[in-house]
Amino acid sequence: MSMKNNPRKALTLIEITIAVALSTIVGLAVFTLYSGGVKSSVSGVVNLEMLGEGRKIVAQIRDDLKNSCIPYHGAFSLSFNDLLQIDFSRERGLEGAEFSLLRFRYEPEFVKTGLPGPDYLLRPLLGVRYRLEAVKDSNLLRLIRETDHGTDKARQKILSERISFLNISPVSISGPANAENWFWNISLSLSQHTDRTGVDKNGNGGQARGAASLEFYDLVASDFFNAINNFRHSPRNWHTGLRYAPD
Repeated sequence: MSMKNNPRKALTLIEITIAVALSTIVGLAVFTLYSGGVKSSVSGVVNLEMLGEGRKIVAQIRDDLKNSCIPYHGAFSLSFNDLLQIDFSRERGLEGAEFSLLRFRYEPEFVKTGLPGPDYLLRPLLGVRYRLEAVKDSNLLRLIRETDHGTDKARQKILSERISFLNISPVSISGPANAENWFWNISLSLSQHTDRTGVDKNGNGGQARGAASLEFYDLVASDFFNAINNFRHSPRNWHTGLRYAPD
């Protein structure tokens, strides 16, 4: 009885090498796509965080400027620049810059004390200061809002540690009959954290892909200034915060 030998199919060394090479190429491609997707996802989350953060900061600054005022001691000549004091160091640039103002609180005193409005319509004031500080091992700045209630220690709140630019500047817009309307122009920029060598917190050089700086702008007027400047002979009211004296 004769037996036939069945030849065994075997992989040669060349075939194994080709298979490993193809697997490596496919694996690298999949890893690259996955890594790129993760980075894009992280950058998208960072951008969304910065977007929400920037909107909150601008809304807070807008509210403070809208309610800004100065103490009233009889008739006076009011300048729009009197409402906001800006102090910064030319050597350090924005680092150490301060924006200070007085603003109305939300309720007049008679709402809390029960005094009749016609006799008492003075609104209490609140001191507000925005301060920019350096962030350790970062090219960005920390923005702090400090409030002074006059009765206790100043309260501080960190609004952001991603500030790359902040400016509040007066703008005049001509109206009917050559009347001037004054506003503040708010400009704010937020960026992703980087250290002083330009490396982001994930170890990437520069900013992560897709995580560019976000810019925010707003234009706001002072209700107090408009009430005093445009209606100098009107009775004192909510926006001027002065004692109401009806005829």
